[in-house]
Formats: sequence, C-alpha cells, structure tokens
Amino acid sequence: MTQTYLYVIMYIYGNTNKGKSVINPTLLRDEYRCACLFYFCERMIVMAGKILVLTPDDTVKTADYKDYSSINDEVHGLYEVFHEDKLPMIIGDDLDIVFFCNEEFLIRDDDEFNKINAVASLLSGQEIRGNVVIAVNELTDDGYDSRGFEYMEEDVGGGEIEEAICEHWLAEDTFLLFINQNADALKELHEKFDNNKSEPKITFIKD
Repeated sequence: MTQTYLYVIMYIYGNTNKGKSVINPTLLRDEYRCACLFYFCERMIVMAGKILVLTPDDTVKTADYKDYSSINDEVHGLYEVFHEDKLPMIIGDDLDIVFFCNEEFLIRDDDEFNKINAVASLLSGQEIRGNVVIAVNELTDDGYDSRGFEYMEEDVGGGEIEEAICEHWLAEDTFLLFINQNADALKELHEKFDNNKSEPKITFIKD
C-alpha cells in the first residue's frame, strides 16, 4: 500500500457552546489540541463501518454496522428515527446523522428503559429511553440511506495498530465532549426522569 500524506488544518473553537448548536465542532483529545497538524502514516487500513451507541449511563459505545439489523440489535427491539442533526467534520464535508431508538421504550417493562437516555433527550428535546444508535444519513440514487461511520486504523510501527483520524474518531470525540460539557444538565435529567416514565400517548383516528 502506498504511503499516505494527510495535511489537516485545525482551527480550535474552544470548549464552549455558542448557543447555536448542541454539537460543538471542537476537537477533543489533548494530544491533538493545536492549530495545525501534519499527519503522516505509513499504512492506512480502512475498516467496516461503525455505529455509535449512546447508553442511559451517559457513555458512548461502538458497534459494527452490517445492515439495519445491527440497529435492532443495539436498541433491543424495533427501531424508529426520532432525531436528525449535522455533525461538523474538520476533514471533508459535514455529516448528516440520524438517531434511532427503540420504538416501544414507553411501554416496555425492561429495567433498561426505566432510566432516561439523558444525552439523547438533551440533544433532541424529547424523552428518550434505552440505547440510542447514531449512524450517517447519506444521500444515494435511491434517496437517503443509513450507513456506519468510516473507521480506519493505521500501522504506527512496531506492530502497533491505532485508530486513525476518521469519521468514527471525530464523531465519538464530539459526543464525549458533549457529555463532558453538559454533565450538570444530564444529571438534572436523570434526577427528574429516572424511574419516572411518562405515560404513553394513544392517538385515536376518526373515520
């Protein structure tokens, strides 16, 4: 595989939300907090797509994305779309992202749905419970379709493999930063809604 050179200009916005977007484009990891980075790798390995999973414990997990059944597996049942957003990228175009939850979270008796997903609820402005999957919403010839975040690894020498700067790396760090910056708001949501599920609304359709 040929050598790959990637020159990335990073403008650091600082660690404050400006009130216009809940997703802050600030780069997270301290070792990359600089105005300009020359990034070089001898070998880049492109992996299968990954989806992010926001948990009710305010953590971010990663899962493999094969097809829509991967979303069912992570939300533990049938899924529905409840929110869409745009994720700023320092490399390439910004990403349209889509959020999936279990469509029955208000009527399921499982313990995992007793705790609010505070991160997803704060982002979307609505009560969400259980795991939430985040995927890329991509325009294709047949309309919009979901895919995983691009995931790449690099050989850094000495037989060590590390994740390279890629869609997954940037997306994961963005949500970790959001959780860190909004700890007080997330705690307040847990205090108000954990084990205090709203009653499901039933809509009657008239003939």
